[in-house]
Amino acid sequence: PGTARPGESIIESYSLIAGPLKIPGVTSNASGLTFNSEAGTLVVFLDEPPSLVELALQGPDGLEPSLKRVIRLDGFEDTEGVAHIGGKLYAVVEERRATAALLSIDDNADAVTRPSNADMGDVAIDKGTNQGLEGLALSGDAQASADYQYLLTIREKRPPGVFRMSFRAYDGADWATTETLSWPLCDLADLSGVYAHRPSGHVFMLSHESKTVVEYDNEQKEVGRLSLRAGGTDPRALWRYQKGRGDHNGYCQRETVYLQ
Repeated sequence: PGTARPGESIIESYSLIAGPLKIPGVTSNASGLTFNSEAGTLVVFLDEPPSLVELALQGPDGLEPSLKRVIRLDGFEDTEGVAHIGGKLYAVVEERRATAALLSIDDNADAVTRPSNADMGDVAIDKGTNQGLEGLALSGDAQASADYQYLLTIREKRPPGVFRMSFRAYDGADWATTETLSWPLCDLADLSGVYAHRPSGHVFMLSHESKTVVEYDNEQKEVGRLSLRAGGTDPRALWRYQKGRGDHNGYCQRETVYLQ
C-alpha cells in the first residue's frame, strides 16, 4: 500500500495463506530475511556458517521458492540481519560484535569477504553477548537524503532496543552517526526482526518469544498487531501473508509480505 492515514494499520488486513514454506538448501540457522524487489528474489541469512541464500520465487503466487545460489561470507561472525539497499548493495549485522557492514554482491558472486574494521558501522552496546544485534532494515526516514540513508537495527533483549545508523555508500562505507531511539516496545519479551515499510513510514517489529508482529506508524505509535500463535508455530520459519485491497476501479490488488 501507499501512505497510510494517521492511525491506520497496514498489517491487520493481512491473513495467512501459506506456511511454513520449506527453504530450499537450508536445514537450520536461518536468522534474517530480505526481499530484493529489483531481482524479485528472497535472500535468507544463515548465521552458522555465515552465508546468504538467494531464492527465486516460482510457482503460483510465488509459493514454490527455489534455490538460486549460496554466497559464503568470509570473516563474518554470528550474522543475524540483512537488508537490501539497492542494486548489488546489501547491509548485514553481526550480533556479538555489534557491527554493521555494507556489501556489494555481484550477480555471479559465490563469496564475499568482511570489510576492514574502518569500514564497519558500530553500535555502542555490550559486545560478545548472544542477545545483541538481531535484525536490520532500511529505514524510510524522512531525513534521508541523496547523500545519507538510515538503517534500523535492534537489540534482542536485556533490554530490547532500537537503534538508527546513518550511512553513505561509495567505494566502501561512511558511517556517520548511531543513535538510540526511544521506542514504546511495551509488552514485547524480545525483538528478533524489524522491517520498515518505506511508502508509509511504518515499522514492523517481530518478537520471537511473544510470537507477534507489532506495527508502528511514523510517530512510533502502535497501530496494529499480527499474532503468530496459531498452531503453536515458530515465527522464525518462513511464512507468506497476502493482503487484498480494492483500487479506485474496484479491482483487487494483492500484496505479499514474507516473515522469517
